Amino acid sequence: MSQASGKQFAELTAKSVGRKFEVRIDGRAVMAPVIREPILGGSGQISYPELTAETAKDLAQRLSAGNAKVEFDIVP
Repeated sequence: MSQASGKQFAELTAKSVGRKFEVRIDGRAVMAPVIREPILGGSGQISYPELTAETAKDLAQRLSAGNAKVEFDIVP
């Protein structure tokens, strides 16, 4: 994330601790983990038991390629 995006992300997650955080890649919801603590510094770690090693590898490759559209939403 850019420095500005990281700051906005930190503010969003700080206000949303305890809520679900839906992650969409290329318009498809891939996970909705619960925010346990603010995500600071523009990066974080996701613990999501439903995420398989195969799916995680696929997501990492798509994100590393730089051509995937990534969206985040706080959900009820």
